[in-house]
Amino acid sequence: MHKITEGTVVQSDKFVNGIYKGGQLYVGDYRENSIFEFSQGTRANDISRADKKYVVIGCWEMEATSMTMYQNRFLAKELNEDGTYNENGEEINFSTAGVYRGSIQESDLTIIKVMKKIFI
Repeated sequence: MHKITEGTVVQSDKFVNGIYKGGQLYVGDYRENSIFEFSQGTRANDISRADKKYVVIGCWEMEATSMTMYQNRFLAKELNEDGTYNENGEEINFSTAGVYRGSIQESDLTIIKVMKKIFI
């Protein structure tokens, strides 16, 4: 599988479940409010997210150390239906660090393509 980086376009059924917390929309593989740290937000499930494509616009990861386990977080923006960038598209946050509840397994993500940012 291609490593997820900025510009990677992804799609997943796991984007359906969401929680708004601190002005951010977190999506993940969870049932009800069982996701660690997400149970404090406002539920924001949307079945249409399963059919939408999102481009990763931010990546954060921290390698495992003696004090913490590997962590990652991705910020992605919804694309237009024709696959072009949508400045006003919905932004989602997700993780693939499988040791945390709510993480999306990489096998549950479909990588569509990789986009490149062009400055005009």
